[in-house]
Amino acid sequence: MRKNSLLFVILLICFSLSLTTLGNEKQIVIGYAAPNMAEEAQMAIGSGLFDFAKENNIKVISTNADSDVQKQINQFEDLVTMGVNAIVINPTDSDALSEAVKKANLQNIPVFCIDRNTSAGKLELTVTGDNYMGGYMGAEAMVKLLEKKYGKAQGTVLEIMGDLTSNVAQLLHQGFMDVMKNYPKIKVISKPAQWASDQAANVCQNVLVSTPKLDGIFMHSDACYASAVVSALEAAGKMKPVGNKKHVFLVGSDGSGPALELVRQKKVDIILSQPCADFGRVAGMFVLKTLQGEKIAKGEVKQEGALWSPARILDGPNGFVIYLANTIVDINNVDNPKLWGNFKAE
Repeated sequence: MRKNSLLFVILLICFSLSLTTLGNEKQIVIGYAAPNMAEEAQMAIGSGLFDFAKENNIKVISTNADSDVQKQINQFEDLVTMGVNAIVINPTDSDALSEAVKKANLQNIPVFCIDRNTSAGKLELTVTGDNYMGGYMGAEAMVKLLEKKYGKAQGTVLEIMGDLTSNVAQLLHQGFMDVMKNYPKIKVISKPAQWASDQAANVCQNVLVSTPKLDGIFMHSDACYASAVVSALEAAGKMKPVGNKKHVFLVGSDGSGPALELVRQKKVDIILSQPCADFGRVAGMFVLKTLQGEKIAKGEVKQEGALWSPARILDGPNGFVIYLANTIVDINNVDNPKLWGNFKAE
């Protein structure tokens, strides 16, 4: 570990300055190990954590790994050495960061994950979106669109999946099919696209050739696929606006800015927006509860006015997991400023 590195010295100075007393109590200091701060979603996550910390007089020492796994390991270990009160991390690699988490465990520093957990090491809580419900809600939305078109649930739907080695894609697919299996007159064509826009475009093009009468497309990630799918439909002369009788229904999961813009343009019907802007805020909320001695327990969590409510806390492989609810987005609520796709970096 690079104890004499410039980064460590700077962080140590920041940590020392943060231990100012308010009355007789020391200020809570938490470390935030971000995977990067270049992506829109990561900026929204960080902003949520920083806002919560400011509101509750919590000091946050943040690091930016720039998507470099080893850099994030080093930064995490620096935070452990500094003895912060808790660490929040969105791991760049679940396996690689596990040993670092174990080092925090040895120092009794509680660790909280965002979006995905580590493979090993004890975690207090992982804050993530409910991907199973995202697939489930996506299927329900598609069924309603088909019923409106045909008067009953029938037609042909393409499911463009993510990388099926990932838990996210598996849960989205499971949720989607758990609904669709109840509608035998809806034919589902499921194809993986590995979270790659070019592969999504190829899948779409090939299916449009083999299945000219395609009624709808469900995308595991609108952030990765929506623009490519719309372009493929346009190239095939099948991109008709929402409301047109020949429109191919488009439903996606994520809630990215470009996808919301396609909803505004009446090219995409429905987006299942994950509460990325709340990931950091919810993590901060449970960090504070834990440091105040409150135990995390399984069950439903509600917060009036929050897009992520109700959420579910369940057992995970190495700690509790809270699954935040998705928000159904269409032309009527696409401009809601609480949606992370509408987040504007300051």
